[in-house]
Amino acid sequence: MSKKYPIHTEATDCQDCFKCVRNCPVKAIMIKDNHADVISERCVLCGKCISACPNNSKNIRSDIEEARQLIKEDERVIVSLAPSFISEFGGQQAQRLVTGLKKLGFHGVSETALGAELVSAAIHREFNRNENRLLLSTACPSVVEYIRKYKPQLRSNLANVMTPVVAHSQLLKDNYGESINIVFIGPCVAKKIEVERYEAFDVCLTFDDLKNWFAEEGIKLDRWQSEAKDDFIPYPAKNGRLYPVDGGMIAGVKKNCAVTDLNFMSFSGMKPVQDILDSLGSRDLEQKLFIELLACPGGCVNGPVADSERNIVSKKLSVISNSTYEPERIALDSELDVSFDYGVEPVEMKTYSEEELSEALSRIGKEKEEDELNCGGCGYDSCRDFATALLDNKAETDMCVSYMRSKAQKTANALLRTMPSGVVIADQDLRVIECNRRFASLLGEDIEEIFDTVPGMKNANLRKLVPFDYIFEKVLETNEDIIGEELRFNNRVLFYSAFVIETGKSVGFICQDITEPSMKREQVVQKAEEVISKNLSMVQEIAYLLGENASETEVLMNSVIEAFEDGK
Repeated sequence: MSKKYPIHTEATDCQDCFKCVRNCPVKAIMIKDNHADVISERCVLCGKCISACPNNSKNIRSDIEEARQLIKEDERVIVSLAPSFISEFGGQQAQRLVTGLKKLGFHGVSETALGAELVSAAIHREFNRNENRLLLSTACPSVVEYIRKYKPQLRSNLANVMTPVVAHSQLLKDNYGESINIVFIGPCVAKKIEVERYEAFDVCLTFDDLKNWFAEEGIKLDRWQSEAKDDFIPYPAKNGRLYPVDGGMIAGVKKNCAVTDLNFMSFSGMKPVQDILDSLGSRDLEQKLFIELLACPGGCVNGPVADSERNIVSKKLSVISNSTYEPERIALDSELDVSFDYGVEPVEMKTYSEEELSEALSRIGKEKEEDELNCGGCGYDSCRDFATALLDNKAETDMCVSYMRSKAQKTANALLRTMPSGVVIADQDLRVIECNRRFASLLGEDIEEIFDTVPGMKNANLRKLVPFDYIFEKVLETNEDIIGEELRFNNRVLFYSAFVIETGKSVGFICQDITEPSMKREQVVQKAEEVISKNLSMVQEIAYLLGENASETEVLMNSVIEAFEDGK
C-alpha cells in the first residue's frame, strides 16, 4: 500500500535528544540532518520511541479519514474493538461506547476478544499434542515482528495461530459475509502493519484516533443514553477479555490443558522479551513449555497510545473485573480454521572488521581503549555500538557527547588564540578557567612568561594577577554585565567589557588596549561614525534651509574615516 509508515517524525519538533535511540530496543532509528527517522525495515512497532519522545515529534499515522470513507461507501462497516477498551473508557458503560460508535456511522461493534477465544482454543489443541515442544505466543504483533526480523531461528516455535484480530475478522466474515468491512480500534501501533500484511481487516485506528473522532463529531459518551439493542455482536466475549493483561492468554489456555503451572510462563516488556529469546539457544526441551510474550510492560493495557493518566494496577483490575471465565466458551469444536504460518524477514546485520571499527572510532576522537567512555549519551550502549551505527550510516558524529565537548573546547581555544583582544574567564573564586596570550601580554612580561609555562594559566588567582579584580567581583555579585568601559592600567587605557557566563559561578572579561596606534585609529573611526549618526538629521535640515553645500560635514567626516582606515 502507498501509505506512509505508521510511525513518522515531525522533523521541526525533533530536538536531538536521542531519547528515541536510547529507548528503541532494536535501534531502528536513523539520525540524519540532526533529526531522527524510523527505519521501517528494522522497526518492530513497539512504540517505545513514541512514549519516550519529550517533544511529541514521533507521531502515529491517523487513518480516521479512511474509516470515514469506508462508512460513506458501505453501510456494513463493523468495529473490532480491542478488549483493553474497558481500561481506556473505564468510566463508561460498554453499551454507551457501542452507541457512540454507531453514531459515527458503524453498523455494529464486536469484541476482538472473540478472536482471542478462537486463538486460545487453537493453542489448546496444538499444545496438547504428545510432544515436548517450546511454543511461543503470536498474539502480540510486535513480538512476532521481532522474531521474524531478529530471531528467525525461533520461527518454528511460533504458534501457528492467527493473531486475535485476524481470527476475529474471519469470524465476523463467517457470520456476516465476506463483503463486510472491518475497522479495528485499540491501543496498538503494530496492528497497522497487520492491516497491510494480512488484509484480513480494512483499517486500524488507535484509541486516540477514536477519542479525536468523537471530539470532532461532538459525541460525549457520558451524555448519551444507550439503547438495549446497542450491544456487542454477534454476542459478548468472556474469556478473551483477559488477553490485554500479562498472563491473560495463559488463563484462557491453561485451564483447558492437562498440565501444571511449570508448563506456562509470561513475560511483558521488550527488554525482558529480548532477554528470554536470547536465552533460548536450544529448542530441545524435556517438557512442554508455552511462553506468552507481550511487548508492552503489563500487557496491552499499557500500550504506547493507552491512557497514561491511569495507573497500571487500576487498568488491570478493570480488565479482570470485566471478564468471566467459562470453560464451555472455549470454541474447541469451532469449524473456523485459524491456523497461520508466519514467514521471516531477517534484518541484515553487517559485521565490521577491527580496522573499520577503529577508523569509525577515530572519527569521534576515540584513538585508544581508555577514550571509549561508553557513557550512553548518543543512545547506544557502547562506543563500539555507536561506531557500528556510524558505519551503517544511521548515526552522525555529532551524537557523541564527549566528541562534541572536545570539539567545542578546541574551537573555543582556537578563537581565544587568534583574537586580537585580551580574554579571560574566571570562576566564582576568581581562579582562571581560561585566558589567551593577549591578555597575559597586557599584564606584563612576567605574566606572559607564566603563560608560556602554564598555557591558559588555569587556576591562577586573578587577585594576585590584576589590581582590578573588583570588576570581576562586582559582576559575580550583581549578575549584571559591564559593557564598554575604560580602565587605566600600566600606562595603558583598556577598553573592556565584563559579563556573566554562568550566574554566580563564572565571569568573562574582554579588553583592548586603545592606546595602541591601531586601536587609536579604530577609536577615531568609531567616534566619527557616531558624529555622523547623531548629526545627520541636523545636516539634512541645514541643507533644506540653505539649499546648497549643506552636507559638507558628512563629506568631511567620511574623508576622515577613509584616511584612518587606509592607515594614512
